[in-house]
Amino acid sequence: MGNKWYMTAEDIAADLGIDEKEAGRLLRNLGERIKRKGGCYIAGRVPVSYYQKMKDTDFMSPDGMEADCCPLNQKGF
Repeated sequence: MGNKWYMTAEDIAADLGIDEKEAGRLLRNLGERIKRKGGCYIAGRVPVSYYQKMKDTDFMSPDGMEADCCPLNQKGF
């Protein structure tokens, strides 16, 4: 994954050895999880760190964003 910040369906398909259509479904599911937690989702992309966190839990974690994503006003800014 190198210096990438975001994963696309093509990247996910190559990483998991699945077709791009299935990777697109997974990508949309991950995007919905991000949005439900109040995160910012760019259509067709998920952050590499979030993808890796979810992959490490076999995509079974209910949210995957426990401590690394909270509104800016809660970070003391």
